Amino acid sequence: MRWNRISIKMGASIIFLLLTILLPLGFVIDQVVYGFYVDEEKQEMEKLSSRYASAIAHSNNRMMVQMVTTMADFSQIPLYVTDEEGQIIANAGVPGITVGSSIS
Repeated sequence: MRWNRISIKMGASIIFLLLTILLPLGFVIDQVVYGFYVDEEKQEMEKLSSRYASAIAHSNNRMMVQMVTTMADFSQIPLYVTDEEGQIIANAGVPGITVGSSIS
């Protein structure tokens, strides 16, 4: 096989262009999509936490913390609830956090 053939040169050129253009472009597109996904997850988490916090704060029911914890267990969302002093009063699926400990 001769290395001077045009098909070898064209194939090498195409592979070179693929490696120098498409791979970095794929990486950039991946980072853009990942950034969008992370931003959407942060917004969803903030919205859900504010809904849980307002439900606990505006309720006169003493069992509201237990109800929110049960809802979090059913929806498989790990969360913990603290009071004004930073003491954990409820934990739903967050490992390493015990009820009664303090968040600093």
